[in-house]
Amino acid sequence: MKTHLDCMPCFLRQAIDASKLAGANEALQKKVVDKVARMLPDLPLEASPPEIAEAVYGVVERLTGGEDSYKRIKQKSNKCALEIYPRLKNIVNSAGDRLLAALRLAVAGNVIDYGLPNVFDIEEEIEDCLKKDFAVFDYDDFKKVFSGAKNILYLLDNAGEVVFDKLLVEEMAAKSVVCAVREKPIINDVTLDDAKKVGLDAVATVISSGSAIPGTVISKCNKEFLECYRKADMIISKGQGNFETLASQEKPVFFIFKAKCPVVAGEVGCLVGDIILKRQQPD
Repeated sequence: MKTHLDCMPCFLRQAIDASKLAGANEALQKKVVDKVARMLPDLPLEASPPEIAEAVYGVVERLTGGEDSYKRIKQKSNKCALEIYPRLKNIVNSAGDRLLAALRLAVAGNVIDYGLPNVFDIEEEIEDCLKKDFAVFDYDDFKKVFSGAKNILYLLDNAGEVVFDKLLVEEMAAKSVVCAVREKPIINDVTLDDAKKVGLDAVATVISSGSAIPGTVISKCNKEFLECYRKADMIISKGQGNFETLASQEKPVFFIFKAKCPVVAGEVGCLVGDIILKRQQPD
């Protein structure tokens, strides 16, 4: 997916938010915004939004020294999600269709995103996603491919959300599941450390994609990831960032996310706030 002009104000806002979290005073925040504003005209719109976001957050890190500005937020998100995990597990255990219940909860977890200007109540999201209709619902295909799959590659998105993903991964326990995370901290995206702290490594193999882009750009991933990508007969992609970077890939992918901005909603053909389970087919 290409970057739209409507994405530009969002990049500037993200630069301000990340600078504040890094402890920058107003003068340093202004310096960061000025640097990002001068940089944006030279970045090609053909690049995906996560690729440009990597450059934006790189400016923030260099000027503020805030290597992991979202660390405390990620820790809090994981802690809060783990506290409600037993209740979430009970929802799955009592469901008539356990896989669908876990999938719905995985969508609910996707609201935990600090790269976007959204205010959320996770309890409301859980209730909403358990009963809300999907705007795109390729669940029959999902079940069919899952039934025949041997090797599943699950592309993770955010900290906190990873606890909700764990519920879906646990429903895939009979398969070989590899979960991929970011190589290093960027925004509140999940890293190896985050995944291990919520116990995901006890139910799946967890690897780094080799990239710090808040999405999955295949050409920038490491050898281990590429081997898993090649072997996978089912790929599950969580979140908008992974959708933005993989929507044009030739390999079939199941995208699971909540549309949280007008640009992505326009690409999908849905409304902001809609929940999506979309199978991407090769051309």
